[in-house]
Amino acid sequence: MSDPVYPVEIISNLYLTKLGGFSSELSWNEVGINERAIRGTSIVPGETLVRIRFMGSKPYPFFFRRVFRVVGIRPGMRSYSMTLNGELVMPEGMRERFGRFLGREVILNAVESLCLGSRGGGRRR
Repeated sequence: MSDPVYPVEIISNLYLTKLGGFSSELSWNEVGINERAIRGTSIVPGETLVRIRFMGSKPYPFFFRRVFRVVGIRPGMRSYSMTLNGELVMPEGMRERFGRFLGREVILNAVESLCLGSRGGGRRR
């Protein structure tokens, strides 16, 4: 099995990936990424919080963007096939709002969580 392509760290704690799909395995406040793909990044599964922005979409003010907790998606989970290359998986409840972005690039901003220690934070590896 080859290494996942995403997420790509653009600058410290700012990552680029693609939207791989939607899953009922995730809670309303979670997003998932292949757990192998986030090894070696500053993202700590279950701890790191991110704000997302889809490339080419109208930008919302930073503090109005919803915050999601990143969870690792493991082999055997139904959503694993959506994140083979490290794509982002969102909760099923977000399909109506974000379904048009399926397969499109998305920015994960973990700066607030990892650098400022805001709301749960994370630790740097």
